[in-house]
Amino acid sequence: AGAGIGGYGDFATFSASDVVVNVGIVRPQQGIFSANVPYLLLVATAESFVLSALERTPGGSLTVVTTRHAVSTDGVPAHVIRGTADGRLLVGGGDGCLYEIAYGNCPAGGILGKGLKALAGVVGAAASAIVDADMDADGQHPSKRRRVQSRSGPGYGEGAMAAARKINHTRTGVTAALLPDFVTNGLGLMGQKRGRSAAMVDVAVDEERRLVYTLTASGILTCHHMPPQSNQPPSLPPVAWTDSVKSTSEYLMSLSRRRGSYSTSRPFPLRLGPSALAGVGGSVEHCLSLAKDVKSLEPQALHVVSTMESTKILVTVTTVGGTRLFYANEGSAYDTMAAATMTANGSHVHKKLVPSNLTLVYVRSPPRPHFFQSIVSSAKSSTPPPYNATDDREQGREQPFYLNASLRCNDGTSIMALQTPDHNPSSEGSKLLVAMPDITRKPVAPLPQSHLNNDGTPHTTGPPALACSGTNEILTLGCPPNLRSLPGRRVWDMAVIPPERLRVYDLHVRSTTPGDMEMERGLPQPYEHKEDVQPKPRPGASIVGMFSRKRRADVVVAASHWTSSAGATDRSRQYALAYADPARDAAVAAPLRASSTHHLAPDPQSATFCALTDGGLHFFRTTTLLEAGAGVRDATALVRALGRAEACALCLTRAVLGGDASASNQDHHIAMALTVAGSPGVKMCPEGTADPARGASFQHSYLYDGMSLLVARLLRPMWCKKAVTIIPPKPKDKDRTAKVTLLLDPKSLDQIRRPLLAVLSILRRHLPHVTTQNLLTGHSSSSSSTDEHALCSTPALLNHHVRTNAASTPNGRPHTLTAASRRREDRAVHRLYRLVARTVHLLGLLDVLGAAHDRLGREVEWGLLNNLTFRDLVVDAAAHARVKALLLRLVTS
Repeated sequence: AGAGIGGYGDFATFSASDVVVNVGIVRPQQGIFSANVPYLLLVATAESFVLSALERTPGGSLTVVTTRHAVSTDGVPAHVIRGTADGRLLVGGGDGCLYEIAYGNCPAGGILGKGLKALAGVVGAAASAIVDADMDADGQHPSKRRRVQSRSGPGYGEGAMAAARKINHTRTGVTAALLPDFVTNGLGLMGQKRGRSAAMVDVAVDEERRLVYTLTASGILTCHHMPPQSNQPPSLPPVAWTDSVKSTSEYLMSLSRRRGSYSTSRPFPLRLGPSALAGVGGSVEHCLSLAKDVKSLEPQALHVVSTMESTKILVTVTTVGGTRLFYANEGSAYDTMAAATMTANGSHVHKKLVPSNLTLVYVRSPPRPHFFQSIVSSAKSSTPPPYNATDDREQGREQPFYLNASLRCNDGTSIMALQTPDHNPSSEGSKLLVAMPDITRKPVAPLPQSHLNNDGTPHTTGPPALACSGTNEILTLGCPPNLRSLPGRRVWDMAVIPPERLRVYDLHVRSTTPGDMEMERGLPQPYEHKEDVQPKPRPGASIVGMFSRKRRADVVVAASHWTSSAGATDRSRQYALAYADPARDAAVAAPLRASSTHHLAPDPQSATFCALTDGGLHFFRTTTLLEAGAGVRDATALVRALGRAEACALCLTRAVLGGDASASNQDHHIAMALTVAGSPGVKMCPEGTADPARGASFQHSYLYDGMSLLVARLLRPMWCKKAVTIIPPKPKDKDRTAKVTLLLDPKSLDQIRRPLLAVLSILRRHLPHVTTQNLLTGHSSSSSSTDEHALCSTPALLNHHVRTNAASTPNGRPHTLTAASRRREDRAVHRLYRLVARTVHLLGLLDVLGAAHDRLGREVEWGLLNNLTFRDLVVDAAAHARVKALLLRLVTS
């Protein structure tokens, strides 16, 4: 067994005379250990639990210091060890019970518990401290620390087991309190309450909702409520449970029959949500075929879904066959309670939500590698190699595989270590597959308007739609071309290495991407086809937004790796893209587009997760689409995977945020964007769908669409939020002043302003004709100074030319019509340029005002900006008047 210490590259050793069954890295409780002990190491041997402190020396290294906190296992092996943020130690036993190792000042419950605690205190006080004879890091002074001796050593039992106790949260009652666990396990006195006699498979802790989930080998999923620590004894009361194996089997059986089929007698509560009846995500037939194997439905791992991803989905269960089960709480009591409310300064207040049931709401089938295509960029070739599904079938990828370990990152990405059930020592090792968040694009209309002739009749040739990414995107990690698995036979465990998250990232996720009208980039079209109208995302949207509207997505995965045990690795697979057939994906909503967060990715050199195999410890990093796009030199490949608008947005994002030192790389990305940019024009509408009938509507170029996507994503973290929030003092505190809170601190403000400055630089350099002159003739009351008549007359002019000249002009596009389209495109780009420029000026002004208030001690009248959003400060004339009044008072004072 192994435990990882995130953030450090050194190794600390622990020696024990007994066989080590399991280990876990946990947080310590406050007030018990010194400040230089960031972690605790709980070592579970065959006979006892031993708690060791990981102490950080002045030199920066970690040393393992064994404490006297220990307790007997009573013959129950520890299968899972988990720790909470406040220092509670949870252990999943081989008997299916949930235990807690209490140490320090932990109150005992009942008369018997208090008596045992008093007796333990007397024995512990009588025991003398044992001095560790090892030397400190300097090698000169002995490290005088308490430690516990092994059972086989001399003096065992003299106070060694008196500083901790084990609490059973599954079996309660008088019998469980009087008899030890090895007696109740041997005699079977406690029975098989709710089927928990099977061994514990996994334990997951939800810190946001204060919940603990347990999963047994028989499929019993139990939810425990974790109340805040107090002077009362530790408790984890169960609040909901279900049978994951039986609920999945019944659900798949109902789906195969195309109708609901529920048994009348159930030993466990089985709840199937109405959204689950929509179908299985990925492939229904594939999931039904796997369900024939009984072992494939056995549970393997638990993964908590955070409130940032979804406010409804609570937990996911991954089976041995790779199937993912999504459970939520469906009930009026839970729905009426508020989830997370965001305050003006960006902080969040969570109400403790205790679910009353666990309802199966969705089933995600396991990945099928031969269904997916890969775009691999290599330094040796500029074009990606063609995908050949026959090679995968010849290599045995059609064989069933079993899950060794699984992992779920904070962004909803699932990482699975799969292995075929071949026990031949010479067979391949485990394969690591990355399943992207369960999101889909909005289905493309069967007959898009772009594939209509001038008279409204459809084209007879040409594809109906571009290929788009799907929900079950996968990618094999850590495998050079000549190897299809990791070095080593099996992946034993995986762990997430959490990166340093920027505050701008949290603001971005809990915001709404501004639309065209919200940014005032232009007036609405005279007619918008219903198939072209995208639903507006909700704030605080989730990656696993099961209960939201349909939303298109564009997640494409890339991966890079390095390993400590593989002798040779191939860097030609450093960048790779994968996409799937959307026809096989269920319509699961995700209002937040994953591509909008790629520019906020962490350090490219940091690892995302690590895997422990027979061959060593491997570190991996799942890179973003932004980094993968740097290795793709063929614009056609990006268009096939993403579409033209998203391909342009990716190229422009690389040019703005790629961090390229030379201007030639930036010019290369701009050239790729111009390759797929297209040109503005008119989109012919069939009869009865335009105003006036048989007219045409203006269509921007893909370059403008990509630039709009980029600007909207850069403005998302702060556009609809209040720049300044003032909280007045309470009536009883009349002597105190109001509290002023700025949304953006100087660091976050700079992180938003720098890419916007780069956008201005690109527009001035590559599109000088739309930035050096004012293309908006006339004036208006709005701060955007747009010519309303000029903008509104262009669609009418287009429709007029279509009606009068369609018969006499080839393709119905006269020269005047093309010129009008280009003029409108130039005005649109000019408005976008002015919007970005004014936003940069506003951010600079707020930075100066904040510095004058904090560092220079000047009195700034922040009350004039109270309750004004960044959008108001950029585009609203009344807000501009307030800013002028603030500056005037600041100067005159």
